[in-house]
Amino acid sequence: MNTKKPFFILFIISILSSSVLILSIMLINMTYTAASLAKTTINRTTSNSTVELDKYFKTIKANLHITTELCDYGVFDATNYEQINTLFIPSFNNIPQLNSIVVADTSGNQYSIIREDSTWLNSVVYKSQDSGMVISLHRWKGNVLNQTTIKKWTEFYSTYDPRKRPWYIGAINTETPDKIWWTQPYLFYTLQVPGITISLKSKNKLTQKTHIIEYDILISHISEFTTQSNISKNGKLFILSNDYKVIGLPNEKYITDIDSIKKYILQDYNNVHSKTLEVAIDKWLTLSDNYSEPFTIKVDGKKWWARITKYELGKNNNFIIGVVVPEKDFLAEIHKTRNIVFGGFMIIIIFVIIVIQQYVVKRKSNILLATQKKQITDSIVYAERIQRALFPRKKDLDTFLGEYFIFYKPLHIVSGDFYWIKKIKTLKTNFIVVAVADCTGHGVPGAFMSMLGISFLNEIVLHENILQPNDILKELRNFVKYSLKQTGKENESKDGMDIAIYTINTEKNTLEFSGAYNPLYIIRDSKLIEIKPDRQPIAIYVKEKDFTNHKFQLQKNDCLYTFSDGFMDQFGGKNDEKFMKKRFKELIRTIAHKPMQEQKNILNQTYTDWKKNREQIDDVLVIGVKIK
Repeated sequence: MNTKKPFFILFIISILSSSVLILSIMLINMTYTAASLAKTTINRTTSNSTVELDKYFKTIKANLHITTELCDYGVFDATNYEQINTLFIPSFNNIPQLNSIVVADTSGNQYSIIREDSTWLNSVVYKSQDSGMVISLHRWKGNVLNQTTIKKWTEFYSTYDPRKRPWYIGAINTETPDKIWWTQPYLFYTLQVPGITISLKSKNKLTQKTHIIEYDILISHISEFTTQSNISKNGKLFILSNDYKVIGLPNEKYITDIDSIKKYILQDYNNVHSKTLEVAIDKWLTLSDNYSEPFTIKVDGKKWWARITKYELGKNNNFIIGVVVPEKDFLAEIHKTRNIVFGGFMIIIIFVIIVIQQYVVKRKSNILLATQKKQITDSIVYAERIQRALFPRKKDLDTFLGEYFIFYKPLHIVSGDFYWIKKIKTLKTNFIVVAVADCTGHGVPGAFMSMLGISFLNEIVLHENILQPNDILKELRNFVKYSLKQTGKENESKDGMDIAIYTINTEKNTLEFSGAYNPLYIIRDSKLIEIKPDRQPIAIYVKEKDFTNHKFQLQKNDCLYTFSDGFMDQFGGKNDEKFMKKRFKELIRTIAHKPMQEQKNILNQTYTDWKKNREQIDDVLVIGVKIK
């Protein structure tokens, strides 16, 4: 009785059942990956927006503190505008959104300088014994050293008193002297433009006299930032005041210029004709006005992801930052990969059913074993066709790479090594992006990881427009950790990949490179230049840090080589030893002057002669590119 066949068939069924289980887990993980990707995109955009607002206000707040310190030491007085102009004009030059600077004291005296379209306006307010509050005005153009007076005039019997203004009252009553007071956004009286006022209390260290210094800030610049923000293809960023008036408008088709910005700015959020903004705020308010986690909304039947957070200006005021992104913008590649995995899943399910059925019916037949082997091979060959379909087409590579070679020898039919090459066009220039990766494992497990890697690179570079290599690797690491649910706990998956990635600016002929364990070799004039990678993988890692971005000026006829470790780790030769990095470096250095196709042939022959009749131990991938 031949017991080998039944045991072999049971073994195959066990392997296939395990594959079904693995595929099921992957489909479940990819469902979680979709949500994780959405949250990552929303959280990153919100964080970037907060950083931009910090930059926007940082210079303003720093200048206000400097002005206050000058006042503390008696450098200027609220009634001496000619002296103060020389101190304040540089602040206007450094802060384009600054509209006016005002200094007032507790006696009701006030100095101000206001930026107009082509002139400056000085205003001095003081209290007259017989006329009440008086305003003396002086409009001029030029600079502080060469002024041309346009007009001077005085307004008598004025009831204006700076001590009754909200910015004065707020600052004078602050418990801590160095705390800035923020008003609500409003229309400035002089120019009728939207803005916000910040003020700070000063106390002269010699005279103990108290002043209030205030800056009027234009906020139309914030809408220019939000309408031009490149979150995703259809994503929107907006900023509201804490009473839900729009400060930063979302990117809508009807927002085309500064006039359309002025039309809608400081309107209630439900009066700016942005349905996504309105639905997001309405949903957020039902959750809680302190809710800061990503959530989903429906707009015209389509699913969007949103996150709304508060940005603290000061203890008395804050902005509300909102980010909304349609799910379709960043899930296209996830859905594509899910369909590929689901297709493979269904093929294996059908195959398992066929194998079990044939095993029951014809288990004693000698033909069964050969049939099953063929079906297994056919399934893996079909998987290899799916994997190769994700690789770039040769005719495309011939078009934008020019002279190059790809030496690719999978250990099994499918491979854990993969390459990803794209030409990216931007408004400013064109880039070529080349990535060579070595995933954990080989065969079917490595192939599944490689398909995820290709899908993630498509999302990061093509959809999120991330082009700097170290940023690409950072985002790729996040995707891998999310998709495989890597948190650093014991006994969980540590799978991932090693990768080398570089971009070529085809206009400037410059190269940028970043690597996770895998380096880049450049051969120039028969000399080898090695650009070393960071010694950390694309996966969870105990010493995780940011990847390094290397920049390099290319020259004509430079040859670039990226590779997996399969060639160097192959055993062979007279002493049955590894080929090693030293031999590999010398090999490519000596053949770099030859045509690329001839280099590929030499690599193939060298590998074959070295290995001889020994088994191949790993996938092999080497890519060479010659600079035109």
